[in-house]
Amino acid sequence: MIIRAISVRQPFAWAIVQGLKPWENRPRRFGYRGALLIHAGKTLMRADYAAACALVERLSGRRPPALPELGGIVGAALLTACAEPLERDLQWRGAGQFGLRLEHAVVLPFRAYRGALGLFKVKLTRREVEALRAAGLLEVRP
Repeated sequence: MIIRAISVRQPFAWAIVQGLKPWENRPRRFGYRGALLIHAGKTLMRADYAAACALVERLSGRRPPALPELGGIVGAALLTACAEPLERDLQWRGAGQFGLRLEHAVVLPFRAYRGALGLFKVKLTRREVEALRAAGLLEVRP
């Protein structure tokens, strides 16, 4: 089975799959809705990683790991909406960015995988299919 994925830099990929960050900001609109793998980018935030961790902790109450997983699939969520850009920042939403609404996030066992820009397709392993079905992110087939 093949589904879509999106690459997110750490510590934000961690916050998404932990169910702490319900919005991902993107510069363009997305028409896709459905199960979405969360890929942790190969590099950390361009800005100060410690500052990004402090932001996650301030907004969620939980501190991201000091050594996050990089360059692979870390979890999944259900992409349910793409909100119009805001004029000013509001918690997880960035001004001038489309907001991808992510719900029902789950952590998956890390799998090294090369990311890409925008949405990209990933062939699920059998273990990932089972985990996503158990979480209700994929339809259950008899």
